[in-house]
Amino acid sequence: MTKRNEERDTVTDLGAKTVFRNRRLLAELFGYLTEEFRGIDADEIERCIVTDEHGVPVDFNTELFDPNTGSVRLDTIAEAVVPGTDDRVRIRFNLEMQARTDMGYRLTDRAQMYAAMMLATQNKESVGGDKYQNLKRCYSVWVCPISSGDLDGKVFAYRMLPVSEYETGPGFGSLLDIVMVYPGRSEDRKERSVTDMLSLVFSKGLENERCQEILDAKYKIDIDLSSLERVKMTDWVAEIKADGIKEGKAEGIKEGRNRKSAEAVIGVMNKFGCSIDEALDAVNVAESDRDTVLELVEELQKTS
Repeated sequence: MTKRNEERDTVTDLGAKTVFRNRRLLAELFGYLTEEFRGIDADEIERCIVTDEHGVPVDFNTELFDPNTGSVRLDTIAEAVVPGTDDRVRIRFNLEMQARTDMGYRLTDRAQMYAAMMLATQNKESVGGDKYQNLKRCYSVWVCPISSGDLDGKVFAYRMLPVSEYETGPGFGSLLDIVMVYPGRSEDRKERSVTDMLSLVFSKGLENERCQEILDAKYKIDIDLSSLERVKMTDWVAEIKADGIKEGKAEGIKEGRNRKSAEAVIGVMNKFGCSIDEALDAVNVAESDRDTVLELVEELQKTS
């Protein structure tokens, strides 16, 4: 059986990769979230994004390796040339779609590790004494469509800052930036914002057709949202699991949760045609519960 922590694409990851390779969406995100592109027109930013021969943003190697910790696979990494630098200055932009935020650790810690690994892997891209002259600033941006209500509609940005009592020093510029975005539910709003834009893509609320109309009119983003249910289904899975927890009582709570997880696994397989291992990962079934959930899946399939 495929282990939960093995480097591979889950159903949600596959959908997120599709979304994050949309050049217009990337341009809007660069404009909203990066210091280098803030205030620049999205049309101009689009021309700065590194693309392949078909005009699609290049998806740089997302499997980062550290000899001590092993491999980490990121959702996507894009790159853009900073205007007015004659191609000398570039930034790297890691985008992650995170359905679960209750991971038992601070998600910002994981984001810092991703950004640090993106910076560290640049060591092998150039040789000689100039390898430190053109280091690419690394942004790790996390989109969290499911969160506690008090975070909805908010953006939290973090970076390294100098701490010194002296006004002058040797010079410093942050190369690591972390951004956490909590879009909240999609609604028909008048104002433009990064949370509004991402809620129209990832979150529940409005129908897909209306979300697409707003994305096109407000942001000039053309995405077939009907093909992105692999991303939006995270809400659906979360609701099923939440229902299972609510229905469980006292000593029966774990049994109720496992049965609802089994129902969700079957639903994911039927809806998206994925394997049972992919469905288990998409539903976030704990390793300790997998054997029980698999037995329940088999039992439910026999009786259906």
